[in-house]
Amino acid sequence: MAYYTGMRQGEILNLTWDQVDLREGFVRLNPEHTKTNDGRLVPLTGELVEMFKAMPRGLPGVKVFTYQGKSVSCIKKSFVTACKRAGIESFCFHDLKAHGH
Repeated sequence: MAYYTGMRQGEILNLTWDQVDLREGFVRLNPEHTKTNDGRLVPLTGELVEMFKAMPRGLPGVKVFTYQGKSVSCIKKSFVTACKRAGIESFCFHDLKAHGH
């Protein structure tokens, strides 16, 4: 999601289903959801729309990204493991932001 949108890690991990509008094709980030306190609409690519459609949809205030039924607060260990398995070196989550938009 960060790769396609340029969203920050915290914006993604704190995303709730009421912020996702698949009909219009965007994510609504209100000022309180962003680091800069500036709300914005984030357009969704076709890949992201399909990803969201394939996910079990939760109630409006429920976090989108969960693991074993609990919201995810940190992905550092998993991200490092994924990069190692993919043979990617010297790469951090924030580097994905440069590819978004």
